Order: sequence, then C-alpha cells, then structure tokens
Amino acid sequence: MKKALFLFVMVVFCTLGCSQATTVEQSSGTVEQPSTELPKVTQSTPEARSPEPLPEEKQILLTGGTARYLVQEQLARLNFPIDAIGETQEVLGLISINTDGTINQEESEIVVKLEDLRSDESRRDRYLRNNSLESSVYPEAVFQVKELIGFNWPEFGSGNEDQNFRMLGDMTIHGVKAEIEWDVEIHFIDNVIEGQARTSFPFSKFKMEIPSLFFILSVEDKIRLELDFSAQWNPKY
Repeated sequence: MKKALFLFVMVVFCTLGCSQATTVEQSSGTVEQPSTELPKVTQSTPEARSPEPLPEEKQILLTGGTARYLVQEQLARLNFPIDAIGETQEVLGLISINTDGTINQEESEIVVKLEDLRSDESRRDRYLRNNSLESSVYPEAVFQVKELIGFNWPEFGSGNEDQNFRMLGDMTIHGVKAEIEWDVEIHFIDNVIEGQARTSFPFSKFKMEIPSLFFILSVEDKIRLELDFSAQWNPKY
C-alpha cells in the first residue's frame, strides 16, 4: 500500500513538473526590444502658386468698310491741286491674336477688291485699271498682318475705349510684295470696333506707273491709302 501511494505521488509530481516546464518554454520566446529608430517626420512644403492664366486667343473680324486711295494731282482746268479719290466697299479682313499677344500670321489678312475702285472721273478709273494697277491681272490688294505695335493687350476689350496703334505687315499690290505700316485709330464699345487706318508710299514701291492723262498736268508721286472699317471683337461663330 505504501509503495502504491509513493508511485502515485511521483506520477503527480512529474506531471506537474512537465506542465510547468512546457509553460516556461512556451513563454520564453524572443522578447521584442523597443525600437530605437526615430519616427520619420514628413515636412510639408507650401503649395506652389499656379501661374496666372493666359488670355484666350481673340479675333477682330471686319464686318464692313470702305477702302480709298488719295493722290494729289493738278488738273489742266484748275489753278490749284486737288486730291483724286477712288473708293471701294469690297473689303474683307480678319486679325487673329494669339494668347501671348502675337499675331497668328497665317490667319490674319485684309483683302481689298480693286476692280470696283471708282472715282469721280471714269477716264482716270479706266487708266488705273489698265495701267497703274492692272486690276484685270491683279484684282486684289492683300495685306498680311504681322504685328500690332502699341496695341493694348491683353486689357483691350475689357471696357469702352479709344486706342491708337501701328499695324505692320506685308502688302501685295500689282504682283509686288512690300512691307508697310499703317497708323490705326479705333473706338471700341460693346464688342464693336469702329476705326480708320492710314498709310502712304510712292508709286515705285509697288512698280506702278504714275498716271499720265491729257487732262492732268501733274501727279504727286505719293499714294495715300485709307481704310474706314467696322469690326466685331472676338466674334462667336
């Protein structure tokens, strides 16, 4: 009996010891050490300012106009010189302005039909058509706009205003191309532009003959051109 009791005690003791050893072994895993690495600090940078938006491309569309030439001549029947004036209303034109204020030269031109030029003297008109202008061969005067000098861009169009500027470009008349400059005056109100452009040059600039008719004693070697026009600012197609 004592021997059986002793064996029971030994079994219990061994069981308890093994259980404790297993518990200790399971709980003796690797202990995580506290991290010594400092947390990363994210530095916030101020937001970059967006650049100011460029103005949109704008257009000046001619909706009507009168082109004229003025040449001073001395008639045989008068004791003083006068201006010979010829006009036509066959005028078309468009000026396209890029967002940076430069001119879109491929789209910007003014065209005047020369065959319809009329003055107060049919003999003069006939001479110009057949000789100086040869409008049956060269029926148009074309001005290709290259630059608006002194044009109020991009503020133009924000309100009613008057403005003077110069318009530089290439004119083709009588089959000859040459650079000329116009002085332009405009009045702007409610998206409508009213204005006048003026320029002058000698006949020789475009290889044209000075008119010579029996009733004209002399002709000044200077042609003045004027263009009275109406236009729409930034038209909506």
